[in-house]
Amino acid sequence: MIGQITLNLSFGLYLFFLWPQIFHNALRKSTQELSLSMHLILFVAYLSDLVYGVGRQMPWQYKLVTLSGLICLSIQQLQFNLYAKKSFRFINIFVLICALFCLYALFAPNLPKGVFIYAGIISQLGWLLYALPQIYRNAKESSVVGLNFYFVFLAFIITICDTISAWSLHWDWPSKIGSPLSLLLKLILLFQFAHYSKTKK
Repeated sequence: MIGQITLNLSFGLYLFFLWPQIFHNALRKSTQELSLSMHLILFVAYLSDLVYGVGRQMPWQYKLVTLSGLICLSIQQLQFNLYAKKSFRFINIFVLICALFCLYALFAPNLPKGVFIYAGIISQLGWLLYALPQIYRNAKESSVVGLNFYFVFLAFIITICDTISAWSLHWDWPSKIGSPLSLLLKLILLFQFAHYSKTKK
């Protein structure tokens, strides 16, 4: 019962958790202190998730979350291009190549099942590790000014829900282990908010 509740809650939160960061970037008119590596890892994770979700015939909620995330990350990609003082041509080409590869995987006939399994593995790794580049950048600059607190807080709540769902609903071991590890990284980000806010005063 509790696993189903947390599953539904995380579904709703996944649809919106990227928006606070997008608004944060727009208000500051800057993405300077936001980790581009984190953004790209999330982009690849979502693209891989789309391939996995379609290829493995996941429920419509799963696909809706993925499409919502890709829309948000596409907007953020535009923000990186608009607000940055340097060219992101090679990054744009990288994102385009990844997107085209995913489109091919979605529409190519008779692809082996392993392609979709590997896409799922890439997605899981991305979800597990995406916070690491931002943690490093925050520590290097002793600041969290480029990151939105509500984006991190929602990601933290989602990961708690995913952890409860994974164990309550008897998901596979990667989900049971990956979610708590990912939760640890979100805790580090929240600690950085508390720590660097104090040092500013």
